[in-house]
Amino acid sequence: MAELQFPSILGAFQQGNRFGTEQRLLRQDEQKESSFNKLASLAYGSQGQERQSALGQLAGIDAGKTLDLEKGLQGSDDARTKSLVNAAKLLTTAPEQQRAHLYQQMKPDLARLGLQLPEQYDETVAQTAQAITQAYSNQAGTGVQSTYIDDKGQRIAILRDGSTQVLGNNAPNNQIIDTGNGFFGVNKGNLQAAPVQVGGQQAPASQGDPQASQQNRGPGSLDINADLQQFASLGIPVTSTRRSQAKNDSVDGVRNSFHLTGEAVDMAPQNPQQKQQARQFWEGKGYQVIDEGDHLHAEPPARGMTVSQIGGGQQLRSAPKPQAPTELERRMQLAQGMNASPAELRALVMGNASTKGPSAAEQKDALARKAKQPQVANAARGLTRIENAVKALRGGLVNTGPIDQYATRYTKAGQELEAAVGGIQNSLLSLTRVPGIGSQSDLEARIANMQYPSLDKDPEVNARTVKNLKAFIADLQEAYKLADAPVADDSEAGSDIDSLLDLYK
Repeated sequence: MAELQFPSILGAFQQGNRFGTEQRLLRQDEQKESSFNKLASLAYGSQGQERQSALGQLAGIDAGKTLDLEKGLQGSDDARTKSLVNAAKLLTTAPEQQRAHLYQQMKPDLARLGLQLPEQYDETVAQTAQAITQAYSNQAGTGVQSTYIDDKGQRIAILRDGSTQVLGNNAPNNQIIDTGNGFFGVNKGNLQAAPVQVGGQQAPASQGDPQASQQNRGPGSLDINADLQQFASLGIPVTSTRRSQAKNDSVDGVRNSFHLTGEAVDMAPQNPQQKQQARQFWEGKGYQVIDEGDHLHAEPPARGMTVSQIGGGQQLRSAPKPQAPTELERRMQLAQGMNASPAELRALVMGNASTKGPSAAEQKDALARKAKQPQVANAARGLTRIENAVKALRGGLVNTGPIDQYATRYTKAGQELEAAVGGIQNSLLSLTRVPGIGSQSDLEARIANMQYPSLDKDPEVNARTVKNLKAFIADLQEAYKLADAPVADDSEAGSDIDSLLDLYK
């Protein structure tokens, strides 16, 4: 006789409850999405308090999406304002007889911004364009973001729109002059133009010579906005100018990049002829041009240098601070003042002869370097891991680059590259902060500007970055070897001291 099967009432209840819960959550998500879309449309079509109210309601639904939406709205508003201001500037600066024709050409683009425009150019349009130009010019002039002192001793204001304005000489009674041959001079009280002796020739420092000022402009005195307007006539694409700190970090920009102050420009020439044109244009304006492989980068000469100094000319900068005497020099001066005999002089300079071996500080530094030796080997292994990850990406369907990065990020090889780069950075940073290795040295300066391979970089750029990384790690390994090399014996050290002491007999 077959066994009777009774349905599980509890199981059926639980299954029905789960299904009901899933359907309810699905409807809630659909309602939230619908409400978000409606409020987003309202935010796009409104301004001022009405938009802020809509954004506040959106944040209550999805804070993350609202933040992205707000950034998009701000970017759209900025672009709209920029287009309007540029149009107003064109109308106010164009010759009177051409303004009506220019207005007819601009009107379709302005209408797409949602503006109600008169059919024909008239006095009302002219007055409105003039008012817009003055309003935004005044706004730029009063919005001072920060100031700095350039290499000529002038205080420069960075305005909120990215432009700069010279406020005057920071110390009007003092001017440090580098003559170009290793000697510095101070011009006090009178800063009028005067010939300066440079390399055996009279170098006129005429303030009224535009050619001379063009050749000796430094950071802060270059007018990149005017130069960009002229550069636009060449038709070469500009890919980057001013960057925020967050954007600079995301593209692995150097810490003190000129992009942060809007003084640098990246461009993407389409052929060798355009590359040559771009280089000649920016170098002719006084900029330093760097070929980054996939693009050209133009920036002012390094802070504290002028363009002419790069080519062997002269510059204005602060005089070097006098260095304190070394311990050996201090002891020799002390011994001289005491009229010491040669034997006493040697004892004062070299100390107790019975004291041999490294000092306590030297022993401490040596122990610190020894403790870091495993990280040196770990950095070398990390470099091998990065090289293997870069090679693995070359054989796949996608590689690195501005477009491929979005697909590569989800591949095993892409994730391996990101993990390898993240694993090596801290090791390299800690290795360059060991006394006798990187502290206040060339290695410490290089690690501050170190670039690492990344998914958003072109494969050729990543290949060059790996090459530079290999050279840095090789130099780091060599620095550790030299720091722990045995010191010369006492007889050699003694003969060096004796020859030095002979100068003071």
